[in-house]
Amino acid sequence: MFSGASFLLSEAEVVLDELNDNARRLQLTSDLNRNLLLANALYWQAGRKGEAQQALIEALTLANRTNFISHFVVEGEAMAQKLLHLMGMRVN
Repeated sequence: MFSGASFLLSEAEVVLDELNDNARRLQLTSDLNRNLLLANALYWQAGRKGEAQQALIEALTLANRTNFISHFVVEGEAMAQKLLHLMGMRVN
């Protein structure tokens, strides 16, 4: 990844971290769930698979409590691949 893309990912991460902090503080569960999926995508793109998996696990935990799964469905095939990867990590 070239430096321009790295810079943009870094900037996006700063903004996303602030959004997540605010969503947690204000207990905005739906917003936090959406933001965690964005964090998952950001970390995945940056090659930070462990952090991507942690964000995905937290998003799944929230969705399980709230029964709010539409964010996962919207992601489609990309989310399916990440979930399969997560399941593979859990089995091994």
